[in-house]
Amino acid sequence: MPNSLAYYLAAVNVLALIAYVLDHYHSETPYRKFIDRTLMALAVIGGSLGAGIAVFVGRMKLDKPAFRLGIPVVFFAQLIIILLAFLKSNGALAPPEAGGRNKAGHYTNTG
Repeated sequence: MPNSLAYYLAAVNVLALIAYVLDHYHSETPYRKFIDRTLMALAVIGGSLGAGIAVFVGRMKLDKPAFRLGIPVVFFAQLIIILLAFLKSNGALAPPEAGGRNKAGHYTNTG
């Protein structure tokens, strides 16, 4: 994973965690709260880990199914996308070289 992607994900996750904590804190004060769409958007753009920590460890927004079920779905979808991108960049998902398989089922490079 390139460093810039790691920095982006770290920043968005910290931002999401802070937004969820501020939303929870503002629910008990006269300040304005975050709109739920904003909080969910932070999870979708890469902050699903921070949002998940806030929701499940901090027990915030657990009464809303969109957060209780949506955050884990977004997290696992992002995890699969990152894993597939990582495997593709390392050549693990690349098609085999020309030559096909031999009798043992192994790919040969005679092309």
